Amino acid sequence: MRHDLVVVVGRDPRDVAVSMSHHRANLDGSVLARLLAVAGPTHEGPRPPRPSDPRLRVLEWIDQDLRETVRHLADAWSRRDDSQVVLLHYADLSRDLAGQMRLVAARLGVDVPESRWPELVRAATFGDMRQRAGQLAPDEGLGLFSDNGRFFRSGSSGQWRQLLTEADEAHYQRRLAALAPADLRQWLHHGGGA
Repeated sequence: MRHDLVVVVGRDPRDVAVSMSHHRANLDGSVLARLLAVAGPTHEGPRPPRPSDPRLRVLEWIDQDLRETVRHLADAWSRRDDSQVVLLHYADLSRDLAGQMRLVAARLGVDVPESRWPELVRAATFGDMRQRAGQLAPDEGLGLFSDNGRFFRSGSSGQWRQLLTEADEAHYQRRLAALAPADLRQWLHHGGGA
């Protein structure tokens, strides 16, 4: 088995913004405050409270956090032909979970008996993971989430369409165009199966 691979999963940044909005709303503020106090002060200082309106939270993410998300994914995108990088996309995982899992297993050098694949693929579905949220939510036993089940809230793509106006979408497209070349933008929005 290879231990030198970096696995990076990209997703449409607009859907990332919606998911982050829901994840942040699910954080237990007292646990988060305690963890941040242990980590020490940041050079930026505390952020103001997040807007209560989901659309405004997504727009705030686009203005404040899109740059770092694109920077991270652009680095992986630039190394997509590197044998040590496995670049996946949420849309491709959604379209062909079994195929993508087989790709990762092959790249890792993990030999999976054919009879085990159906069970493994089923265990990796969003619905199955949601049912096992108490075991699978990345909580580290800290009680960080108010509800571990809400960590696996939806799993669907395109929810940003319910929130963003045409003007919001134009604003997002301008921001993204300033951060990423056309081929990366295409991949970010559609994955490799588009």
